[in-house]
Amino acid sequence: MKTPWANLEGYPRAIVASVCILLLSGGLCGVQLAIANLPNVPSALAPLAMITGALEISGILGSALVLAFCLIAWPISAWLQHKSRLQQELEARQLRDAQQSIRDREGGQ
Repeated sequence: MKTPWANLEGYPRAIVASVCILLLSGGLCGVQLAIANLPNVPSALAPLAMITGALEISGILGSALVLAFCLIAWPISAWLQHKSRLQQELEARQLRDAQQSIRDREGGQ
């Protein structure tokens, strides 16, 4: 089975997986609610409904937390990587300028 996040990695992969879990858990809650509202539902299904309901709610809450974390952390991570890259470029430029200045001084003597 091919998953929608097979070609992704990092934050985009976590976001897509969380959205899939969120949609699946929400859909299962809806199905469970529809079944619970049917007439003549056997009382033996009550413990099973409680367990599956708790799992669905935990799936919704967990995926919502992961989704919120990724949507907050992804731009911060990208900004920090960009800032680090700019700092490296600045240091490399300063090193080249210093080397050129030394060459100019040595050539003038």
